[in-house]
Amino acid sequence: MAETTKSQVIPLVKKGIRTALIITAVTIITLVMGGSGLNHAEKLTDLYHWIAKTKPFWLVWRLENLAGSQTPAGMPCGVAAYDGSQPAVYPAG
Repeated sequence: MAETTKSQVIPLVKKGIRTALIITAVTIITLVMGGSGLNHAEKLTDLYHWIAKTKPFWLVWRLENLAGSQTPAGMPCGVAAYDGSQPAVYPAG
């Protein structure tokens, strides 16, 4: 049976600690954002309305879809395909 040496254990412990810290940080950020949403709902509503009003600027990351590319499901999408007048409907699956 192979013995585990100290040089093999230290990197595993460091990796485990790093993973635990990342999970802890994400959890804390999520809790802070949730608490802010509950305590300052009116400000987040104002932010939502501002983002909705300036929607074309927030959809810049979807510019590649303006050229007529297709999503994996074969459904065309993009700023030009959705004008905001109807709720977005996505295919199941």
